[in-house]
Amino acid sequence: MKATTFPAVLQIVRHLRLSWLGGLHWLLFGKSARPATAKPERIVIVRFSALGDFILAIPSIWKLRLSFPHAKILLLTAVSRQRAVQELTLRYTSTSHHHPWVDFVHPSLVDQVVSIGSLSLRSLYVHIAPHIVAFKPDLTLLLPQQNGGTVQSVTLKFLFLKLLGVRCPVLGWRSGNGPLFRKWLYRQDQVEHGVMAPLKAVNEANPVGTIDEADITFPLDIPRDDARWSSDVLSRAGCEGKDIVAIAPGSIQPHKQWPLRNFVALCQHLQRCHNVYLVIVGTGDTRESGNIITGALGGNALNLCGETSISKLAALLQRCTLMVGNDGGSMHLAAAVGCRCVSIMSGIEYPGSVEPWGNKAWSVRAQVDCAPCYSFTCCPKGHNKCLTSIGVNEVLRKCILALESIRHAAHGGQ
Repeated sequence: MKATTFPAVLQIVRHLRLSWLGGLHWLLFGKSARPATAKPERIVIVRFSALGDFILAIPSIWKLRLSFPHAKILLLTAVSRQRAVQELTLRYTSTSHHHPWVDFVHPSLVDQVVSIGSLSLRSLYVHIAPHIVAFKPDLTLLLPQQNGGTVQSVTLKFLFLKLLGVRCPVLGWRSGNGPLFRKWLYRQDQVEHGVMAPLKAVNEANPVGTIDEADITFPLDIPRDDARWSSDVLSRAGCEGKDIVAIAPGSIQPHKQWPLRNFVALCQHLQRCHNVYLVIVGTGDTRESGNIITGALGGNALNLCGETSISKLAALLQRCTLMVGNDGGSMHLAAAVGCRCVSIMSGIEYPGSVEPWGNKAWSVRAQVDCAPCYSFTCCPKGHNKCLTSIGVNEVLRKCILALESIRHAAHGGQ
């Protein structure tokens, strides 16, 4: 990761940010830093995120485990502080398990998980605080979203941790620059990808200098039974000799969804012109969309919407050649297991910040004046042009190029 030098005014803003947060940390937790040589024995890591953002934090959790192999690690997690996002996620996942994606790292990377179902003060004090107090952490690490989060969000997390009984140093807030730097970074072609902020937070606990992007890995723990299930499902489908292409037409947020009619047309083109077998994936909420697509294909495709757990989906995507879909958790999961991704990106965030890791070149975006809007629940303008203006042919072209590049690589570049 290349070093960044900010203009003077932004350096002043960053200094003010660090001064405020450092002072608050000293007031709440008694010290501003831990000794560089200290070896923590009990670490709490905090990551609020749904599937996609959680996947992006897995390399940092892996790095933390490598840095402190003998430490006990407790993961404290919730979907989001925003009630609207919490409700959307629970409805979309259609499961009683608030955060099924944590199974990718527990127990392989973390020893204990405390999932927060409600952020009410009473629930936190009665149901969550006793776990933290009993764990007795000697280090707490915030795994932030892009750019380290806002001053307000970090302040609230400090107060939140104090309420839960944390009495040890808290790291993961020093390396962040906050959202005020995003536009300048974009103009300098230095946009920070979502995977980098939590990695830099871990670097605060065990400094190793620059982070080599080539070393970033996603060691997901996928049960063998789920791998066997995916093999059996595809074998029964009779797709031997074909490129298996997964299609993900859904998304937690409706304003991140490419029109369904476009997915239908795209699948028809792919099936007619290429030796592919299409598998529609998603949650129960997208089952009807899957039926519409498979119906338009004459039933010559497999609709698995609502029929896979998170880990089964990961196992299935490991066997796919290509994944095509909206920006969301399924795309990040596909990239994490090594599947090539053609992602249809909305204009919510800057290009380069949230594309599936290693697949930026295959993403499709529309240039619209109102992007980025950073609105995570609805389109502020009400027209959703950042997605509706993306044509079927544009996505199809990316798919063809991706498939050709995969075949080229499979034949040793010959």
